[in-house]
Amino acid sequence: MSRAGVGSRTVAAEWIRAGRVRVNGRLTQDPETWINPDEDRVLLDGRLLRPEDRVYMLLYKPKGYLCTREDPAGRPTIYDLLTGVKSWVFNVGRLDMDTSGLLILTNDTELGELLTNPAYKVLKTYLVKANALLTDEQLQMLRDGVQLSDGPTLPALVRRVRDSGKYTHLEIQIQEGRNRQVRRMLEAIGSAVLKLVRTSIGPISLSGLEIGNYRPMGNDEVFELKKLASSGSGLRPMTKKQKRDWSPVDEDLPEDDLDSQPVYNADVDSEPDTDEDDEELILLGASASASNAPAAEEPVGETTPEPEATNDPDADKDE
Repeated sequence: MSRAGVGSRTVAAEWIRAGRVRVNGRLTQDPETWINPDEDRVLLDGRLLRPEDRVYMLLYKPKGYLCTREDPAGRPTIYDLLTGVKSWVFNVGRLDMDTSGLLILTNDTELGELLTNPAYKVLKTYLVKANALLTDEQLQMLRDGVQLSDGPTLPALVRRVRDSGKYTHLEIQIQEGRNRQVRRMLEAIGSAVLKLVRTSIGPISLSGLEIGNYRPMGNDEVFELKKLASSGSGLRPMTKKQKRDWSPVDEDLPEDDLDSQPVYNADVDSEPDTDEDDEELILLGASASASNAPAAEEPVGETTPEPEATNDPDADKDE
């Protein structure tokens, strides 16, 4: 039923148990009943269900929106932003209310499984503004994995974007999607997150999306995402060069300062932020990536420029 685009697997199971579903004219109340969608007739409240065309969308979630269909308290949800979308879709994974960034919405439950199950190693990239200056040792702890209340985290890719004043801006890539994972990882090393933006999921990025807007995914984007997830090759061991590129020291900050960073104090420094800070954080990440890129070699002859670079979908994965 979820593949027909009428609701999630959890909701569909509730409808089946409530006696609202018939298969080939017979009442069916067991959600585990096997059917052949090409041969069996499935009716919900007397309406014949047919598979819907697959829908794939990208949404730039603003801060202050919940990743849920309805909120009893009446707070805004991401589905309030999907004006004009007639197909049933679900959000693949979640971002907590205070986190902005990229979300994928679809009615393709198989893709949802590929993207949310850490076994498939699809990397999610975040830009983080920490509430203090972080040492190289703290960043290495994030790379190696930290102990959380629900177990140790898997190794992560972490890059210092820059240190400004009393804050460290960093980029982190993880292949898991636990509840508030990035925030808890920072807390585990004695810091906290002031600003958090998810900038990409696998090869798909926020590029070209305005905050609060959505767009359909192209066929090539869907293909690349499925190909990456199916290969399970999201996180490979880093080469020595990659390790250097992913742990640059800010040349404007003396090493002595890095070794004597202040310890996080929860009562200090909870600077408010605005949605405009998203653009600044993303620009910082892009600028640092460009500055860490290797110098181009002198071309020999003509060259062609390279292009720019769930489990249950209802599971509570909010990052």
